[in-house]
Amino acid sequence: MADGAENWSIAAYSRAIDTAPTDPTVRVQLGGVLYGQKEYQQAITLFTQAAQLKPDYVNAYYNLANAYTQTGNFVAAAQSYQSTLSLLPAESEDYKKAMAEFEVIRPKAEEQAKQIQAEQQKQKESATQKQPATANPSPSPVSATQEQFR
Repeated sequence: MADGAENWSIAAYSRAIDTAPTDPTVRVQLGGVLYGQKEYQQAITLFTQAAQLKPDYVNAYYNLANAYTQTGNFVAAAQSYQSTLSLLPAESEDYKKAMAEFEVIRPKAEEQAKQIQAEQQKQKESATQKQPATANPSPSPVSATQEQFR
């Protein structure tokens, strides 16, 4: 698509969002244009908004999974693929395609989850060493685990 056409598309979809703020399809379409321009963070924002507007919108989760994959956020990609798969009939071709893509990134998501946990543990240990012990320590944040992707 020529630059002028992409800019026109972005402007047109943006106007459509202003006109129909509760229509998730326009957000997915604009997100698709931005994804094509490698503007993955902006696409992620729009796909997320579409999923929030219509929680059973499979295309929003599927596109979100692909955008997260492009940014290297494999944990979020795996979660989005799981949402996609939960909304598709298991016997459908779309399910099989999404499952195959999920299987490719799942090991990366598991490894990334381990790295996140290790970093959180380091930070927790570092903070514990810097602060005196308290009677009621605050709970640690919940993190992604390998089990989450099985």
